[in-house]
Amino acid sequence: MQTDRVFVGRNETLQRFLHAVAQPPAVLFVAGEAGSGKTRLINEWRRQAAGTVLAAACPPIRPPLPLAAATGLLLSAEPHLAPASTLNPLLGVLRPLLPELADRMPPGLPGLADPAEDRHRMLRAIGALLGSLGRVTLVVEDLQWIDPDSRDLLSLLLSAPLPEVCLVLSYRPEELAVPGLPLGVAAAYAPQMRSATVRVHPLQADDVRRLVRQVRRQDPPADFTARLTAVTGGVPRVIEDVLEQLRAPGEESDGNGFGRFAPPARLRELTNARVAALSTAGRRIAEAAAVLDEPVAEELLAEVSGMDAGEGRDALVEVLAGAVLAEAEDGRYGYRIPLAARAVYEVMPGPWRRELHSRAAIALAHGNAAPQLARLAHHHRRSGQHKAWMRHAEAAAERYIADGDNESAIATLEEVLADQTVPRNVRTRLTIRLAQTAEVGRRSDQTVALLRRIIADDRLPVAARGELRLKLGLVLMNQAGEYVEGAAEVEQAVDELHERPALAARAMAVLSWPVLHFSSFSRDLGWLERAEEAAAVCDDDAIKMAVLANRATLLMNCGDPAAWTVAQRLTTEGGSNLAVRQQVARGLQNLADATILLGRHRAAEDFLRQATELADQVGASVTSTTARCTMLRLDWAMGRWPGLADRAAEFTGPDGPTTTVEGHLVTGQLAMARGDWDTAESSLAAAGVAAPHTSTVPVVAAASGSHIRVLAARGQLDEAVAETRRAVARVRAKAIWNWAAELAPYAVHVLGQARLTGEARDLAEEFAEGMRGLESPLAEASLELCRGHLLAAEDRHAEAVAHFAGAAKGFAAQPRPYEAAQAEEGRARSELALRPGDADALATLAAAGTAFAALGAGWDAARCQHTLREHGVVARGGRPGYGGGLTPREREVARLAAQGRTNREIAQMLFLSPRTVEQHVARSLHKLGVHSRAELAGVELDLPG
Repeated sequence: MQTDRVFVGRNETLQRFLHAVAQPPAVLFVAGEAGSGKTRLINEWRRQAAGTVLAAACPPIRPPLPLAAATGLLLSAEPHLAPASTLNPLLGVLRPLLPELADRMPPGLPGLADPAEDRHRMLRAIGALLGSLGRVTLVVEDLQWIDPDSRDLLSLLLSAPLPEVCLVLSYRPEELAVPGLPLGVAAAYAPQMRSATVRVHPLQADDVRRLVRQVRRQDPPADFTARLTAVTGGVPRVIEDVLEQLRAPGEESDGNGFGRFAPPARLRELTNARVAALSTAGRRIAEAAAVLDEPVAEELLAEVSGMDAGEGRDALVEVLAGAVLAEAEDGRYGYRIPLAARAVYEVMPGPWRRELHSRAAIALAHGNAAPQLARLAHHHRRSGQHKAWMRHAEAAAERYIADGDNESAIATLEEVLADQTVPRNVRTRLTIRLAQTAEVGRRSDQTVALLRRIIADDRLPVAARGELRLKLGLVLMNQAGEYVEGAAEVEQAVDELHERPALAARAMAVLSWPVLHFSSFSRDLGWLERAEEAAAVCDDDAIKMAVLANRATLLMNCGDPAAWTVAQRLTTEGGSNLAVRQQVARGLQNLADATILLGRHRAAEDFLRQATELADQVGASVTSTTARCTMLRLDWAMGRWPGLADRAAEFTGPDGPTTTVEGHLVTGQLAMARGDWDTAESSLAAAGVAAPHTSTVPVVAAASGSHIRVLAARGQLDEAVAETRRAVARVRAKAIWNWAAELAPYAVHVLGQARLTGEARDLAEEFAEGMRGLESPLAEASLELCRGHLLAAEDRHAEAVAHFAGAAKGFAAQPRPYEAAQAEEGRARSELALRPGDADALATLAAAGTAFAALGAGWDAARCQHTLREHGVVARGGRPGYGGGLTPREREVARLAAQGRTNREIAQMLFLSPRTVEQHVARSLHKLGVHSRAELAGVELDLPG
């Protein structure tokens, strides 16, 4: 793994560094724990520093080698030495110390009788050599291992500084021989010596994400970043070592805390070496802390280690001094890097581990909060007390559920059910509880496997099997993206639930979900009507609310005006029952999604706010996560693109099915708008274009609309027409024509470009007929845009202008600024076809280009600018000043170059000449201080979207 260019989270520290040693004489202390990045910071400073730098590191050898650090500095001075004849004769005393430089030194001097005088002369000679080098910075790393003679040299340079010399001294605070004294003694600073300290702190989650992205060249999922930050303590060296051990982000999770995160070799050796240096009592405290595996009070450490309070306190002081444990802010003590605790735990003898777990279980027996019960269950299991483990694990899960923490409940139940020794009656009971919780919790492949295994047991009662099968289908559809397989499980559950009409009604309601590919609107409606009949005769309010929510969702997606009355009932009939409120939250979230597809964005925001607030209250984490993803779609539609690409990337990992495909959709749409066609094609394929059955009808329709544009832009018109026909066929099969709003305008445009105007006209008319009697501002504006493109393709530009203008007005009212700008561009092009060079038309086109640029749609903006240049329009007035920073165009070119694009490819995307692109690349490299296009990949370019 090449990480030599990885430098994140330290820019502010670097600036303080540069300032501190800008003017000699000065000393800068660089403090940071092992692996924190002190050397990386120093190397980055050296890359930017002016003047000579001599560097040495103190070797970790005991007893220390005499003058080891000083010798390293002197040897690195060889290229900068003046001729021997011009040097101070005193330097001849250095010949025995530096035999490699003997021919560069003056003649040797005889030794002095007094060792103290001889040592003094040696230090004077070293100072004379350093003083002969002019402006120089001396870097000495790892002061915690410095030898006494080199320490005395540094003390001398601090008390009697050389006028042209700065010092940079790094150390690990936790390993200093005397806490707080980097040199081990109090230094006497000369009045003119400026002193400063920079501390290299652990990385926060945002910086860890950037580090992973630079090392692995891909954005990590948010949950991966959070776990990696937690288990490594944010220490860069540990993070990079852990990444080296993993094949890919997201593959480490197994539902058990660390998952596949393992202590890397460097951390393992450092930690166990520190523990080995402790006394017997100190090791007992360190091992107790590893078993407890979280910061705890000193009294608990003493109790678990088997010591009284006084002995425990003395041992804890030793362990803290040995840098094995650290004090947390709340006065508790534990391993600062959780993986270090595991390194100690894994080398402990098994019987001793079990003994400590047994003591921990006794000490923690009085807690009744969910996390305390879960820890108690853990210690009972590790100590071999299996009945107590199952009892406390089940109690912890119930408490988590009551607290609304369904993810923790699922993880706790999965851990129990994964053990094949759990009795059958306990397994059945906990599996049903897991299935009920998983419906509102987040995705877990382990949950799916457990449910399948239990369902396959022939001894399971039919009704219980039907309930578990229903829950399995819901998890597959809502969280695993397996829509076809999930719906098949639900449909089979309908027959198995004949004795439980309420659950049968729920299963039928699920099958009425309109976004599935394999059923038509009429079939969806049929399932909904059957569900309503079954719900009417049951007394389960949650089932009735689920059915009501599905009716509101079905009608709203169609644009049926009756949907608003049904939607109102969701909030007025919600009540206080937890299960009912969870269904209300789900229904409000689905309505938010549907109203975005109608172009009623204010209503969508209101539904989304209500859904999020309620989901947080009732612990419906699936709804909360889906709501966050729905906000991505809303922000895309409303043109709120800054930061949107990063937020969408969080949903393209293992966070759930709908969130995954919609995250890919938004990522692909943003990439299309800025002209990054490879990313656009791969993301849109993942959104469902490549495998529609793994996604939903509206998502695939929108993804196909963007994919058609990309294919056409790449000159693949035949492929674009083929994709158009496939996409339209999917919408036609579903017969919910509102979902054609993000597809039809681009389909009509491509068919027009292919001179298939008859087919384009048929599509526009079919779209209009499909929306007859329904209400959808988005569909209405999209239909106007369809007609504009159709008429323009038929050279009926005067009529096209009116429809483009109507589309622009409709989109702007929603608002959808990206589509509004497209409509304005279409209007301007038709006006230019009627009146070439018309000033008003050119102004309209320029305004559209400005709107595209403001959004971050570089490809669209470049297309407009290209047409304006063809008509002789040149930007007037001076360019805005960017100082030493990149201009917007340079930033866009740099981003594409960093992705490996050739100059010709960039030119095609941005409607520029290859020569112009070459100039932009050269200026970008110079301004960013990098030397190749490959180095651009590690630079934050701060792009919109």
